[in-house]
Amino acid sequence: MTRSNSTTTHRIGWAAALILAAALTPGIVRAQTAVPTRTLLVAANSRLPVPNGATVIADTRIASLTRLDLSGLPRDPNKPAPIVREIRLLIYRPAKPTNLKGIVNFFTQRQRLRAGQKPELQSQSTPKPSATPSVTASADASAVYHCQSPSGLLLLGSRRQGGVQVVFAVLMRGTLTAVQALTLGNAVLNQGLAQADAARRAPVAPAGFGRVKRDYVVRGQEALSVMQKSISADRGVSAGVKGMVQLVFAEATAAHVSKYLSPRPATAAQIRAFFQSQARARQWRFVTAHEDGPDKITLLYELPGSEGVLMIRAEPMKTGNRAVIGGVVTPQQTTLVFLRLEGKIDVNKLLAIQAKTKKR
Repeated sequence: MTRSNSTTTHRIGWAAALILAAALTPGIVRAQTAVPTRTLLVAANSRLPVPNGATVIADTRIASLTRLDLSGLPRDPNKPAPIVREIRLLIYRPAKPTNLKGIVNFFTQRQRLRAGQKPELQSQSTPKPSATPSVTASADASAVYHCQSPSGLLLLGSRRQGGVQVVFAVLMRGTLTAVQALTLGNAVLNQGLAQADAARRAPVAPAGFGRVKRDYVVRGQEALSVMQKSISADRGVSAGVKGMVQLVFAEATAAHVSKYLSPRPATAAQIRAFFQSQARARQWRFVTAHEDGPDKITLLYELPGSEGVLMIRAEPMKTGNRAVIGGVVTPQQTTLVFLRLEGKIDVNKLLAIQAKTKKR
C-alpha cells in the first residue's frame, strides 16, 4: 500500500481510501453522536394490545427509570415532583387507516379503557420538522386517558409518517398530571420513532461479515470533496463507478460510512442477491449496479422518504493485507463498505446518463 502526502491514493482499495480520507479530513463526526445519547428503551414487550394485521414498529417497556430526567416536565410548584415507575411504548402501522376514535374503541374493546370514557386531555398539533426526514410527521389527534389495566395514564394517537399512518400508545405509571403525561409521552414516542428509524436504516451485512472500525460521519462540502477524490483516485475503481460517485457526491450533504469484513470470499452475484432481498424488505429503490469482476461489485439504492442514497461496495481485500498463519496465507477476505449519503440527490440524472450511454 502506498500513500502520498496529498489526498491522492493508489492501489489501496475502496475501504482504505475512505478511511484515509477520514483521517486527513476535518468534519468527521463519530456515528454515535447521530443517535440518542441515552437509550431508554431497554426491555421488550409492552403487553399492550395490537390489532390483527398491524405491523409492529416498536413494542417495548422501559424497565429502569433511575436515570430518567423529568426536569423538563411542566409542574406545579405547590405539588410534589412527578414520579415515573414504568413506561410502556407501542407503535404500529395499522392494516387499515384509522383515527383517534377508532384507536380508543379498540383499546376499550380490549378492556384498557371504560366504555364512554372521556379523555383527561386532548391535543391536535403538527410537530416541528425533525432533523431526520422520515421521523418528521404530522400529528393527528392524540389524547391522554386513565388506563384501567394496568393502571396509569395512557397516551393514544397517530401520526402520518412519510405518507404512512402510525398508531402509538404510551402507558406511564407513576404520579403524573395529564399535561406531564402528554409531554413525557411525546418525548418517549419521538425517541422510539427515531430508534426504529435508525434500526431500519442501519446497514445489514450478509451472514459471516463482521463490523470493522468505528462508523463515522463526514459533513460539509470540503470534507465530502476529499472523500470523493480519494475514491476516484483508486485505480481499482472502474470509470463507471467513479462517474456515479462524482454525481451523487455533488448533491450530498453528509456521508455515513460503515465497513464490514468476511473471513471468506464472497462473489458479486452473492452480494447482489442478498441486497436485492434487503431492498424489497426495506423499500429501497434500485438505481444501478457495476460489476468490475466476479468478486467486485458496487450497488446504488435510493432510500425511501427522501433520505438520500445508499452505496454498497464489495471487493476482495488486497493480497498484501492478508495474514500469514503458520506459513499459510489466510483465505481471500471480502470487504463490504456502506456509504449512506444524505441530501436531495437526484438519481434520475444518473439514470438518464446511463440511458444515453446504452443508446450509443
